[in-house]
Parts: sequence; structure tokens; C-alpha cells
Amino acid sequence: MTSHPPHTPDRHTPERPVADAHAVAVLDLVTADPAGSAKAYQQLLGHGAADTDIHVGNARIRLHDKASDDPHRVLFTSSDTDAQVRLLQRRGLDLHHRHADEWHAPDVPVGVITHAPAALPARADDIAGLDHLVFESTDRDHAVALFGSTLGLDFRLDRQVSPGLRQLFFRAGDLVVEVVLADGAPATEPISLWGIAWRSHDVTATHRRLTDLGVGISEVRVGRKPGTAIATVYDPLLATRTVVIGPLDG
Repeated sequence: MTSHPPHTPDRHTPERPVADAHAVAVLDLVTADPAGSAKAYQQLLGHGAADTDIHVGNARIRLHDKASDDPHRVLFTSSDTDAQVRLLQRRGLDLHHRHADEWHAPDVPVGVITHAPAALPARADDIAGLDHLVFESTDRDHAVALFGSTLGLDFRLDRQVSPGLRQLFFRAGDLVVEVVLADGAPATEPISLWGIAWRSHDVTATHRRLTDLGVGISEVRVGRKPGTAIATVYDPLLATRTVVIGPLDG
């Protein structure tokens, strides 16, 4: 197992002051090693302390033991959860009350949670928050119905990337939701969270910081989206595929 020493800020990574966070989404990630994953996210995000409940920019991550039956799940925040739940149920989404302020859909990896502002811990300044989430699906119509018609996300783009591979893009506030559809995949496969892209003000600075910490990361390369740079982070303790993306000239 990779050792994760505590992050020590240096001249390349000034720390953000404490502020109020407005999470657009809460990511529930399952992992076989919650403590190890907390340390991995501490390094990735530049937090001063490891925690299994992490607030950063427009997102909150909660790490759960893999012994639970739940898959990775994304809960979209709402200032009026009761009204949002009633609306989604009228639109046909089966939601089960899990806790005082959150509801889960048993058949798809999404849900609703009450928005609760939280104090951001001091952290490295290069990671701003979530850029986009990537889901995997085998059914375009189902994906469009779930994220567009039911959840009410803004459906922005449908494009063929290459023969047999299609991408759908939705927007929720400043968060992009991407759905990847591959021809030939079993039609019975459920929608699942495939990966996370973190937004960096300066991908080169993030690459340098993570390399100095001994975190496995690819070379910075030009992103598929024009004007962006991207690097892949290689750490299984992050519990899902992870990239860092930012401006090409950052």
C-alpha cells in the first residue's frame, strides 16, 4: 500500500482561508479502506487533515466502507428537499428516505440531500472543486430521461466521439455531468459513476505538488476540450478514476 505522508504546504501551494462551501453535489464513494482513502484525498486536495467527510468547493465527498450494499452514489443538493423529492417522485423517480435530510434512488446511483453550508478547511490553493462527473450507461434514452427529464439537469450536448462511443453532457450549476455510452456493452448494465474530474487553477502546479508527495500521476497533456490541460491521477485509494483538469495556459 502506498504511504501517504501528511501534506505540508510549500511556496507553490498557498492555503485557502476558511469560507462557506456551497456543495452542488455530495459524492458517496465506497472503499475497502476508508482511512487510507481519506489520506489519499487529503493529498489530492491538499487538506491539512485526513477525514472521511470532505468539503471542497462545489462538492462534498463521504467515504463509506465497501461492506455496505450501496454503489458509488451522487446526491444533488436542494434548499427544499421535501419539495424536490415530491417533484422527482411525480416525475417517476423512486426515492427512499435514508436519513433526516437525504433520499436515495434504489435503482440508479443518484439521490437528493439538503444543502447545508459548511466551513471549508484550510487546503492547498490549486484545486478549486469538481469540474465534472462521468457516468457510464448503455442506454442513451434512459440516461437522457434520468439526468435531463427527471433530475432537471440542463442537457447541453450529445456527440459521437468515435465509432461506437458517444458522450452526453448535462449541467447542474457549475458542475458538468458527462455520460459515456459504448456500443456493444450489455444492455442490462446499470448506470454507474465511472470517474471524477477535479478542476485545477494550474494543472502544472497540481502535478508538481502531487509528484513531490509521491502520488502517481501522468504527464500533463492537452485535454479533449479545447483550451484545457489534463493529468490522470493513479491511486486506487481514491476509489474511482480520477483526473485533474484546468486551463491549458494555467
